[in-house]
Amino acid sequence: MRLSEKPNWTTPEPDMSDRIWFARDTGAMGEALGVEPAALAPYSIDLDAEFTPSSGLPQAGETIVRFKNDHLGYALTWFGLATTLVGVFLTYAAGILWPRNRKTG
Repeated sequence: MRLSEKPNWTTPEPDMSDRIWFARDTGAMGEALGVEPAALAPYSIDLDAEFTPSSGLPQAGETIVRFKNDHLGYALTWFGLATTLVGVFLTYAAGILWPRNRKTG
């Protein structure tokens, strides 16, 4: 089950001739099909591909859910920042412990 989604400004307009929507806007779908708003549910149901009718439409199994796995990128970022911080601290500490001799003159 998927909740209804209102399209935003980046969503393409639906193709009414082929009945293709780019957002799950159940209200707009019901309106295009002539369904009373009171009879509409605020969600849609995605079926597995095995439930596609013999006519081929509506074609089920189109929703692919993949979650991003950026853990390696996050780990490299944070370890890189930690290494940089250690380097900055060591440079600061070296300046305190072994100050440079400045010529006056």
